[in-house]
Amino acid sequence: YMKVRYLGVIVSLLLVGSCNKTTEQKEKTTTSKTTKVVADESTTFLNKQISSINYQIQAFELGNERSKNAEVKKFMNENLAKLNVLLKDFEMAYKEKAGTDAVPNDSHKNDLYKLSIADDKDFDNLFPKYYKEFLTLKMNELGSEQLKDSKVISLKDSYGKTLYEHKLFFDLE
Repeated sequence: YMKVRYLGVIVSLLLVGSCNKTTEQKEKTTTSKTTKVVADESTTFLNKQISSINYQIQAFELGNERSKNAEVKKFMNENLAKLNVLLKDFEMAYKEKAGTDAVPNDSHKNDLYKLSIADDKDFDNLFPKYYKEFLTLKMNELGSEQLKDSKVISLKDSYGKTLYEHKLFFDLE
C-alpha cells in the first residue's frame, strides 16, 4: 500500500510539473505573438510612411525642375534634404524591426504621373492642389494611428511636424 501511495504522489508531482510547463509555454507563445503583432503593426506603419516620403521626394524633385515659382523652388530645395534624412530614419527603423529593407508601394504614382504630364503653365497650379490633398490625407492618417513602439511614435511625430510645416507653406502660397 505504501509503494502505491508513493507512486501516486510521484505521478501527481509529475503531472503538476508538466502542467506548469504547459502554462509557461503558453505564456511564451502569447508573448511571442504579441511582440509579432506589435512588430507587424510598426512595420506596416513604417512602410506606408516610407512610400509617402518617397512620393514627396519625387514630387519635390519634379517641382524643382518644372516650377516657375521661385519661392516654391526654394522651399522644395530646402526640404528635399530634410525629407531624405527622414526617409533614411524610417528605412533604418523598418530594417531594425523587420530585418529586411522596406518595399514601398506605388500608391502615389497616379499623382506623380499627372504632375509629370502637366504643361508648364498648369504645373504651378496643379502641384499645390495635389500636394495639399496629399498633406490633408496624410495628416489625418497619422492622427488616427495608434502605435505602441516609442521609437516609431517619435518618427511619427517628427513626420507629422514636417507635414504640418509643408501644409503651412502651401496654405499661404
